Formats: sequence, C-alpha cells, structure tokens
Amino acid sequence: MDRRRCRTAQWAAAMLLISGWGVTVVAEASKSEPVARELAALMAQQKLHAFAAKDPQMPDAYVAAMLFPNVQLLVVGGRPTAVALNRAGLRR
Repeated sequence: MDRRRCRTAQWAAAMLLISGWGVTVVAEASKSEPVARELAALMAQQKLHAFAAKDPQMPDAYVAAMLFPNVQLLVVGGRPTAVALNRAGLRR
C-alpha cells in the first residue's frame, strides 16, 4: 500500500509541476507580437505580399518579410554571400 501511495504522490507532484509550468509560459507577454501584427496590417493595407530592404542597423545585411494573410508572417534577415552578390550584379 505504501508503494501505491508513493507512486500516486509522485504522479500528482509531476502533474502540478507540469500544469504550473504551462501557466507560467502562457502568462509571459510577447515582445514581437504587437510589432508583427502592425507589420502585417501595414502590408495588407498596402497590398504587399512580400518585400525586402537593407537593414538600417547593418548596412551589409538585408531583411525580408512575406505575408500569408490570416495565417503567418515570415521575416528573415541575413548577409548575402559574395557569390549571391556576383550573380545579382550587385558587386561592392
């Protein structure tokens, strides 16, 4: 009987730990969500599905966004390689 109670207590403790962890994760506020919603709204307003631009904080890097309305906003950034620059005719 003691063994059964021990397992029940372990199971109950595990469930409390898991449920408490889930509440903590949900309670955290997203810093990027309001900005992403604003960007998606602006892109929809301008009827843009995708765009790319130079990163103002890093002159040799680019950022791009692609909007799938009411589904997802995909944002990427990076530095082009020398091969990509040569193919695009954008040599420095």
